[in-house]
This record gives sequence, C-alpha cells and structure tokens, in this order.
Amino acid sequence: MLNSQATRRVGHVHHGLDGDLVIVHLGRIGNPVPDVPPVIIGRFPATLNPKDHSVLIDAQVKQPETSNRDSHPEEHPVALRPNQAKHKLAAGETVCCVSGLTDPEDIDRFGPAGFDAVWLEGEHGPVDFRDIGDLTRACDLWGMTSIMRINQNEQAIVYRALDRGVQGIVVPHVNTKAEAENVVAGGKFSPVGQRGLFTSRQGYGVENYFDNANDQTMFIVLIEDIVAVNNLDEILEVDHIDVFFVAPSDLASSMGLIGQLDHPEVVATREGALKKIVESGRVAGTLTFNDDVNHYTDMGVRFVMTSSGPWIDAGAAAFKSAAGIS
Repeated sequence: MLNSQATRRVGHVHHGLDGDLVIVHLGRIGNPVPDVPPVIIGRFPATLNPKDHSVLIDAQVKQPETSNRDSHPEEHPVALRPNQAKHKLAAGETVCCVSGLTDPEDIDRFGPAGFDAVWLEGEHGPVDFRDIGDLTRACDLWGMTSIMRINQNEQAIVYRALDRGVQGIVVPHVNTKAEAENVVAGGKFSPVGQRGLFTSRQGYGVENYFDNANDQTMFIVLIEDIVAVNNLDEILEVDHIDVFFVAPSDLASSMGLIGQLDHPEVVATREGALKKIVESGRVAGTLTFNDDVNHYTDMGVRFVMTSSGPWIDAGAAAFKSAAGIS
C-alpha cells in the first residue's frame, strides 16, 4: 500500500516530446521524508525557460511504507536530451563555445555564464574516457552541449567518446573528403554510418534511442593544414558535418609560418577558407577572442570558440596592477 504525501520538490528541466518540458525529481527541500528513487513528476509548458534548471514545484509524491519498492523505470521513458548547439546552428543562429574547462566543478561554476557549448580537450589536454561521464553530466545540468576534441580520426575513438556521453566530436587534421567521410561513418548509426551499436550514457531510459541518436550527434572537422584548405571544395561536399572549423595555429605551422597568426599570408588563407565555407552554405567556425569575435561573426562565422585562459590572464594582470604589484 502506498502513502501519498505532499512535499515541495526540486526538479530539473529537460525537453520532452511535443515541445513540453519534463520535470525529473532529483531531491527535496522542507520537511524530511523517506528517500525515494528519481521519478518523472510532471510536465510544464514549453514557454518555461529551459535555462531555469532549478525549479520548485508542488507535487503529490507517492511513497512506499517499506524501502523495497520496485520503481518500474520502464513505465517512465525519457526523451533523448536535445543537442542545443546543433539545433541553434540548424536554426541559423550563432553558437558560442568555451574551452579550457577540465573539471566538472569548473563547468558548474561557469554554467551561469550562458555559453552554448563546452569544448573538452582530449587532444592536447587531460580529458580521457574515464572523465567524460562527469564532465558531460555537468554540461547537461546547465543545458550546454558537450563537445570533445579527440586526438585522431579513428572511428572507434569517435563512437567511444559518444558512448561515454559527449554530444559532439571535434576531429583534428581532416585534410580530404575521405577523412571527413570517415568521421561520419564512425559517429552515425546505420544507415548513415557504421557506428558500433551500444547505448550511450545519453541514451539510458530513452525509447528508440538508436532511431533518434543520429539527430543529436554533432561533428566538427578541423581545417588546420594547408592541404585541407587546398581540398576544401571536396571536403565541403560531405553531409552530416555540422561545422568546418578553421584552426589558425596549425594552419600557420603548415605554411612554414609557425606562431605567426597575424602574418598576411596566414590571415588571407584563414579568411579565404572561412569565406568559402560560408558561401557554400555550410557552417564556418574558428578560434576567437574578445577583440576579434565581431570581425568573424560579421564574416558569417556562426561557431565561435574561445578559451577561458586569456580571461584569467587578463583578470590576474588587472588585479595585480590595481594592487600595485609588478
């Protein structure tokens, strides 16, 4: 027999079917009551702001007299979490992505800033497969798309990162059409690709996950070698690539101008590639900073990535200057 007890609950907002938002019970405040497993306890109109992650609601929560309750999670299927950055790009909007966050606590602290996506660094940084679960859960909590740069264009690495919970993949040094096609093959389930059949962390409890996962996976290929720029026309022919990202540092190096990002030849090559991507109707992305982001968005670049490092450096320098410390 179940007892009903009205209590004030804390929930989190997730997109549901038909534009609704599903509130999933995560905890409680107020008078103590026995712990119960998380359950879906209500639906709210689509007008509710999806950024309002902490929502207080009144609900009738049925609780057992004993702790041996079978919660029957199959009775409460959940919708696949939408890829916010992917959908913004599809709607013609600009996506802001931040890199340099390597810990779930950092992502939580940064969540209120309202960025669309977090770039998790698995090529040059410390992010490994064991880290992905907690990092992506922090991104999920704040409605930010989790995007991981992997270290090589291998199908098994692409789909393992997706299995662990990332919503987007960045693949370095994509220099040919065949290499771009390999990204899609490893990251999309059949019939689009040949991703290994396994439920992602994003798919737990989701009905028809394998039928819908392809719609929420995001792929970014890095155009960061002069050979890729020379092959850009054919690379742009590949479907299911969400962003063609021109990376200036390695591009300069491949041109024999290492570290010279402001060299006229590097600037012309970079901007020429971005212009070609935009004119082809595909989404262009690049690295930006506070002083040049407007320049690139004015060019039509719609995926702008920046690093948190320069903000920390600038803030530290300003503080030391104000304190009179050299």
